[in-house]
Amino acid sequence: MQMTLCKINMRLNLRMPFVGARPLVLFLHRQAYNKMEIWFLYLIRCKDGSLYTGITTDVKRRFEEHKGGSRGSKYLRGKAPLKLVLKKKIGDKGLALKVEDRVRKLKKIKKELLVEGKIRIREIKRVI
Repeated sequence: MQMTLCKINMRLNLRMPFVGARPLVLFLHRQAYNKMEIWFLYLIRCKDGSLYTGITTDVKRRFEEHKGGSRGSKYLRGKAPLKLVLKKKIGDKGLALKVEDRVRKLKKIKKELLVEGKIRIREIKRVI
């Protein structure tokens, strides 16, 4: 972001920094409005060895919800202890939903390879 010198706003008699032709205030507001949330894919291992797949913008918060049981997945209730085994940054929500769907459809052996790092999320994204 490159700022030019401050220009004087005659009506309010204020100095406002400009970025290109727009006031900085408007530019920052538009940046906040267009801010894209980063979505993560996560895998949780249950005590029976099964793997639960989910997406969220805050993995720590979501994992605590799963452990607490109140707002967690019904599938994970009664399957403690839970262990977070994979957390991968995906991008926007649409892509995260598609990747989650692909990972859920993988056989357990392929999910284990994903956890071990022998298969990359990039390979799953490439198919989408």
